[in-house]
Amino acid sequence: MKKALLIAHGTAGDVLPFVWLGRKLQRLGCECTLIGSPELKTLLIGTGLGFQSIRDDDFHEMLAAPDRLKPWAGTHSCFRFAGRATGSTADTVEQWMKLHGKPDLIFAPAICFGARLIREKHAVTLITTHLSPLSIHSLRSPPLFLPRLKWLRWLPYWLRHKLLSGPIPFEASAMPAIREHCDRLGVRPPSKLREEWWDSPDGSLALFPDWFAEPQPDWPPNLLQLDFPLEDLAQTKGGLSPRLKEFLAHGEPPVVFTAGSFNFQASHFFQVAAEAARHTGYRGVLVCSRYDQVPAVLGDEIIASEYESFSELLPGALAFVHRGGIGTLSQGLAAGIPQIVIPQVNDQHDNADRLARLGAGTILSNHNLNARTLAKALRRSVDGFQFKQRATEYAQIRRTKNLTDELAHWLQSRLRHTAN
Repeated sequence: MKKALLIAHGTAGDVLPFVWLGRKLQRLGCECTLIGSPELKTLLIGTGLGFQSIRDDDFHEMLAAPDRLKPWAGTHSCFRFAGRATGSTADTVEQWMKLHGKPDLIFAPAICFGARLIREKHAVTLITTHLSPLSIHSLRSPPLFLPRLKWLRWLPYWLRHKLLSGPIPFEASAMPAIREHCDRLGVRPPSKLREEWWDSPDGSLALFPDWFAEPQPDWPPNLLQLDFPLEDLAQTKGGLSPRLKEFLAHGEPPVVFTAGSFNFQASHFFQVAAEAARHTGYRGVLVCSRYDQVPAVLGDEIIASEYESFSELLPGALAFVHRGGIGTLSQGLAAGIPQIVIPQVNDQHDNADRLARLGAGTILSNHNLNARTLAKALRRSVDGFQFKQRATEYAQIRRTKNLTDELAHWLQSRLRHTAN
C-alpha cells in the first residue's frame, strides 16, 4: 500500500481541501496521514485519516499577530510564519519517517517550505497543491493581490514581465529561516524562492475549476486542474446544530454571515452584520469562531453559532456575506446564492474579483465598513435577478469526469516520471 503525507498549514479553509484529497487517495488504496497544527486533531475525528502534529508549532502566535489581517503586513506575517515553520515541519516528517518509512507522495501548499526541504533531502515525490489561483504565478493573467494593483493587467506583456519577474516581495520575510534550516539539515537552500522552490518539479495540483480560473500558458508544467473540494466535514460532524435547526425551521430564509475560521478579530464585522440584518428586516445567522466575537444582544431574528456545515446551511439561505476565503466562496457557489465579499488579506481580493467577474456576487470594501452600506448591498443582492441567475447557473455546473480516476491516472504518471 502506498503511503501519502498531506501537510496543511492554516485555518479550516487551508486544511479541509487536504481532508478531501486524503479521502480521494484512500479510495485509490493509499494510507494517508495529515500533518499539521495540534488543534487539527479534533477536526479530523471520523475522517479516517491518520494525524501527526507538528512539533514546536507557533500557529496561535500567528493568529494573534495584530497585523495578520492587514493586506501587506499580513502577508509578510504569513511568510515569516512559513519560514519559521520550515524546520518544525521537516523535523516532524522525519520523525514520521523513522516510524513508517519513506512516503511515496507528499502533498503540500507552495508556502510549506518544509515539504520542499524534505523533497530535496530524501528524494520524495512532492505535489505542490494550490488551493486558490493567487498562489500560481502568472504573467499572462496576474492574480489580484490588492484592488489598486488591477492596473498591472492592463500593461503590455513585455512591461508586465519586466515588473513582475523578480522575487516575491515577501520572500525576504521567509528566507533567513529557510537558509538556517537548510544548512542544519544539509540541503542547499534556494537563492530565489519563487523560481526554485515555489512549484515542485514533480507536479502541481490546482483545486479549483477552469471556469473560475482559466489555465494560462505560463502556469507550471505537470499541473492537473480539478475542481473545488467542497469539503466541510458534513459527513462526520452530524449535521447542523439542533439550536440552528430550530431557528431555521421557524421563519424566513436568513442571510448567513461569517468572518472565517480562526478569525479572532471579527467583532466589528459581526456588529455591522447584525445591524445590517436589522436594517433590512432579514433574519441572520452569524457563524463565528468564538461567541465573544458577536454582540451580546441579537434579538429573536438573529442567531450566532460556532462552526456549521455550509453545505447544509447555505442552500436554504437568502445570501452569503463573508471575507472571500476560497473554501467559503466555493461553498456559496455550490449553494447557488448571491454572495457579498468583504476581502481583507492574502487571496481574498483575487477570489472576490473572480466571483464578481462571474456575475455571481459583489464586492464591498472593508474600508470604513458600516451597517448602512452593507444593508444597501444586501438589498441589491437579494432583489437582483442577475446575481440569483448567475449564482444558480454556476451551482448547476457539474464535472462529468470522474475526479478520482482522473487524479489516479495523473498520479501514476507523476510517480513513473519521478522514478525514472
